[in-house]
Amino acid sequence: MVTVKDRAEKSTTLIANTAEMAAMCIMCGAVIRDFDTNGVMFHGIDKNTTDPTKLKNKIGELYDRFLGENFTTTSLDVVDTYALLTASAKERKDAGKYWAVGDTHCP
Repeated sequence: MVTVKDRAEKSTTLIANTAEMAAMCIMCGAVIRDFDTNGVMFHGIDKNTTDPTKLKNKIGELYDRFLGENFTTTSLDVVDTYALLTASAKERKDAGKYWAVGDTHCP
């Protein structure tokens, strides 16, 4: 018999979704703060950077830093990530939502 004192041994959908949402909220704020302060992750670019090569180079650096994978600016993963980044930026711009200093509101 399972009681409320017993710990769940397997992840449930609720636990997985809660963990994902918490991670997104923490990371979203961290990314925005890093942009605002020219921090470690996004050093050399900011929220106003529009040069595709510079952005793709940074995406490649992040793949290497976090996943240990080396990609060029023409690698499919980098191109797809860049497309997602630009689509997200366009969607945010079209909705009239711009990042501002102190804006750490995330989904």
